[in-house]
Formats: sequence, C-alpha cells, structure tokens
Amino acid sequence: MAGTISVRAITPADISGLAGLHVRCYREANRGILPGDYLAKLKAGGFQGEWDRSFSQGVSGEPALERHFVAEDSRAGMAGFISVGPSRDAQLKYEGEIYRLHVLADCQRRGAGRDLVAAAVEFLKKRRMNSLIAWMFLSPVAIARATY
Repeated sequence: MAGTISVRAITPADISGLAGLHVRCYREANRGILPGDYLAKLKAGGFQGEWDRSFSQGVSGEPALERHFVAEDSRAGMAGFISVGPSRDAQLKYEGEIYRLHVLADCQRRGAGRDLVAAAVEFLKKRRMNSLIAWMFLSPVAIARATY
C-alpha cells in the first residue's frame, strides 16, 4: 500500500540516498531506449559525484540560485526529485530551467511530479524568475522544449 507524498528541499546529507534513487529512476526511464547492459552497469557512485558537484558548483554555475527537491512516500521513502535554477541558455529568453526531474514508476500518477514542479516554480517565483523551460527526452533521438 502506498503512503502519502510530501516534498521538501534536498540537503547535502541526502546525497547518498539520492544517488541510489537517481540510478533507479534513470534505469526505469531509459529501459528499452538505452542498452540493458549499459543500464545494469550504472552505479550510485557516479551519480553521487554529479550530486556533489550540483551542491558545490551548481548545475548552472550559480548554486545559490538553484534548489533541489525530493518527493518522499511516507512508507517507501524517496520517490522522485527535481533540480531547478537559472536558465543555462540566455538566447532562449527564459529565466528559469528545470535541470532534471525523475519520479519512480510506482510513484507516478500519485501527484509526486506535480508537487515537485509546484515546489520548483514557487522557488523560482520567489527569486523573480517568472518564465521556465524544461527539456525532455521523448525518444532516443528527439528532444522537445516545454514551457510553463
């Protein structure tokens, strides 16, 4: 039985658990798209390095203007995450950007993604970033832009 979903800001103390969640989400999202042997070789340690860099250097290079949120299931623990901050492409004229958004398959359609995006948008609004871009992979070769 599923628990209730809540969203909170990620802290550096969450990085180890977050790296494991990132591997699980990445495998689920890319099953059938990327080779299975490649996905099987992914390790949390590689993602942990990425999260360490996100907290120390930022995704955009401006860590003080970025925030990372985790969705937690009251029974199952970490269920998904989002990272947001300033847009990395000034030519597109969007102020904010969702850098990554993943939710475990068994926690989808329960409001986790919606609540993560809502927390991210609220964070951007408080920093006077009133437009947002999110890049999404739709297939192995197609990328689309979605805006809010």
